[in-house]
Amino acid sequence: MRLIRAYMDTIFRLYNDLGLALAAAVTFSGVLALFPFLIFVTALAGFFGGADAADRAVAQLFESLPSQVADAFAPAVRSVLSHTRGDILTVGFLLALIISSSGVESLRTALNRAYRVKETRSFWYCRLQSCGFVVAGAVAMLIVGFAIILAPAIQAFAGDHLERFGALVAMFDQFRLFIGTFVLLVMLFAMHFWLPAGHRRLLDIWPGILHTVVLWLFAGVAYSTYLAYYNYYTSMYAGLANIMIALFFFYISSVIFVFGAELNRAFLEEKNGDADTAKS
Repeated sequence: MRLIRAYMDTIFRLYNDLGLALAAAVTFSGVLALFPFLIFVTALAGFFGGADAADRAVAQLFESLPSQVADAFAPAVRSVLSHTRGDILTVGFLLALIISSSGVESLRTALNRAYRVKETRSFWYCRLQSCGFVVAGAVAMLIVGFAIILAPAIQAFAGDHLERFGALVAMFDQFRLFIGTFVLLVMLFAMHFWLPAGHRRLLDIWPGILHTVVLWLFAGVAYSTYLAYYNYYTSMYAGLANIMIALFFFYISSVIFVFGAELNRAFLEEKNGDADTAKS
């Protein structure tokens, strides 16, 4: 009964507190930040001499999306990744970092609104923190990319020396989705823990994060199935159909993100309400 009440309260707040409109703003900021972020990743990879790692990491990122969504951005993404960027200290690189951090700021705004907290930290602190999230995300993508590239070589070496270790490495390619899900979980925990104002324990934020991941995976499968059997985007948007398919999926993902934060808030209020009742 308590769980149902929390769900109903979350759905009500998602609508009543303009959560759907806020999700649209997150989607817009996220799409604007996507390509500057890819430029940042390729520049960072070029600086370390790992352009192939950037290609593999981005490919892994798009593999976790519905194929129709990935196809919408594939030509533009290939164009971005085809230019090797070693200009890590140039104005263009810093501009890409700043624009990418604006996407993180939109997530901060959504979390602050969902958790009902007011931002009291300085503008510069928040912006530097957002830039740190961008750098951390880029480094994580490159680590995954390097792992994908090195996995076959490690597997070949281990196959000759350590048979069991070689089998473990061989599983890497088969479980990329699980690896991507793990990275997503870590990112979500970091966002919910550090981005919004105030302080929350890990035990307070895991329910919404778990729901976010599960709902996102379900949405990806459901959206792909829907597009396979019924796709009205082509008749309605003509040449813009692929872009609208991608944008709507990103919007669904943003709604799920806001829903997870609102659900955490509902659980926290239920918990605090029970504590107040016990004290009285």
